[in-house]
Amino acid sequence: MRRLKIIYDRERCRGLGMCAAIAPHQFRMKGKKAVLVRGKRTPRTGEYSTILTVPAAESERIVKSGMACPVNAIRVIDMDTRKSLVQTRIVTHGAKRIDADAARPKDFVMDRKGYLLIRVDRDHGLIEVGLCRRKNQVDVIITGRNPTDIYYTILKKKLLSRFEHAAYIGKETQKAHTALQLGIEYVQDAPLDFSKNVKT
Repeated sequence: MRRLKIIYDRERCRGLGMCAAIAPHQFRMKGKKAVLVRGKRTPRTGEYSTILTVPAAESERIVKSGMACPVNAIRVIDMDTRKSLVQTRIVTHGAKRIDADAARPKDFVMDRKGYLLIRVDRDHGLIEVGLCRRKNQVDVIITGRNPTDIYYTILKKKLLSRFEHAAYIGKETQKAHTALQLGIEYVQDAPLDFSKNVKT
């Protein structure tokens, strides 16, 4: 068993839902942001915190949820050693810098769970993501107005198995959302053309 303190800054949260997907016993989505299930608010800082004793497996999930937060809204402290397991202060000293390699078609690996088709429904202001397990046969359609909601639903339903495909769906649904907002054409895998408005 391990005694941990979780400190959560809800103001920083952007509602991506990674914490709730990884550690659902500690975090859940409420509206557009996550909630620390047993958290109590500290008036001075506005942060929510809780101290709990958990088995090793749950401790690992809590630490992973904090590390997965892209906006550093979660801190985790081991109360027995007082060691910070997840910190929100970003330290870059001594970091190795790596230039990104150009993506090549041969680097792409098909997801064993299928491939995705994305389009916009302008009449209803929706983004549609179709999962195909066989060629041109859509088995599941996820619809939403917000890329984050779609991304979180795909993760929660475990519709993808590869990290690069999760990154891809985030990129493409944000493009689709931008196209809807600006009234421009959306074509999957193609750059947005901001000079061409869609005829209505």
